[in-house]
Amino acid sequence: VKTWEDPAQKAARLKSLELGEVLTAKGYIGIDIQVSDGAVIAQVALDGKTGAFLVDGSAQVPLVKQASLEKFGLTMKPVQQQGQAGGSTVIGTVQPKTLGNAEAGVSPPECYVLTLEHFPAALLEKIDGVIGGQFFVDKGAVLDYTGQKLWLKE
Repeated sequence: VKTWEDPAQKAARLKSLELGEVLTAKGYIGIDIQVSDGAVIAQVALDGKTGAFLVDGSAQVPLVKQASLEKFGLTMKPVQQQGQAGGSTVIGTVQPKTLGNAEAGVSPPECYVLTLEHFPAALLEKIDGVIGGQFFVDKGAVLDYTGQKLWLKE
C-alpha cells in the first residue's frame, strides 16, 4: 500500500532539499568546480591524485596532458598510429582506475594522452586535462553552477 502524502507537504519537503543532497542520495559523487574567465575547471582526482580539468562538452573521451602524467602516477601506452583529437595529436593512452574526487570515483574509459598545445598558453598552464562529452552522458553528469559541483554516477 502506497502511503499518501499531502501534495502541499510534499512540495514543501522537496523545496527544502539541496540538489547535492538529492544527488548524493541517488549515488552521485561531487567534484568541485570553479568558473574562471568563462572556463569551467573541475578538480578531478585520477586514482586519488587531484588535478585541474577543463569541462568541455565536445571532448568525447577524457584527455590527459602529457606533461601531467607523472603528477597522476600514470604510465602512457603509446598508440600505434597517431591521430587527431580536439585539434591536437593523440600520442598515447592511459587507463586510470578511478576518476572522481579525493574520496570516491567512477570507472573512467581509456583516456587519450595529448600535449594540448592547441590550447591558449594561459589556459594550458592551469589544466591537466579535459573531460566531457560521451563520458558525461555515460556517467549521467550534472553540472551544478550554484553549488559549484560536477556530479557523476557509476
